[in-house]
Amino acid sequence: MPSIGAGFVCRDGNKCSKVKSSAEAFLKFGGRLLDTAPTYGHGKSHEYIRQAIKSSAVPRDKVWIMTKIPAVAMGYEKTLLRLNQTLLELRTDYLDVALIHRPNNAAVEKVRKVYVDRELRLSTWQALQKARQLGIIRYAGVSNFGEAYLNELSEAGLPRPAVNELEFNPLVSPEQRDLVQFCHDNGIAVVGYNSLGGQRAQRGALAKLGSD
Repeated sequence: MPSIGAGFVCRDGNKCSKVKSSAEAFLKFGGRLLDTAPTYGHGKSHEYIRQAIKSSAVPRDKVWIMTKIPAVAMGYEKTLLRLNQTLLELRTDYLDVALIHRPNNAAVEKVRKVYVDRELRLSTWQALQKARQLGIIRYAGVSNFGEAYLNELSEAGLPRPAVNELEFNPLVSPEQRDLVQFCHDNGIAVVGYNSLGGQRAQRGALAKLGSD
């Protein structure tokens, strides 16, 4: 997996078309890991990523596409359907990495459409293992999973994730740093998001880091 990637989240519907140009620029300057999700870009991120890859001179086998299973698509059958829909949207034969987007309903849209519980997490994870066997995805992973959720998978007799995508930057808590160490100790690759601090970053804090 490439050591440097870019996430293509867009929450402003008037600016989401810039996802395509941003991805094109990232590929042009050597970036190879594209992090996306069905819910990004007001549902259009996969289409923009597809267009960017097509317009670039980078062969598909040199690009890593990482996408996610949102809460509304969790469950064994729904997950497999979502993955096949993603293949159609990206017009690719396989995905490099597919993640369970989150383990619970924290940060899910205000109108809850599904309650994420243990049964839903495990059935979704089983579907990702099936997708690996079918060659739909190369690696199965998770996002925002703490130690208890990671242990839940192994305690159920299921493989550990290949990847855990977490917020990681100089401002994260000691507990978050411990979680990163736990992943490393258990052979789980960590992909960091909000690398510049995300919403918690303040100009003063970033300026101080830059001057230290």
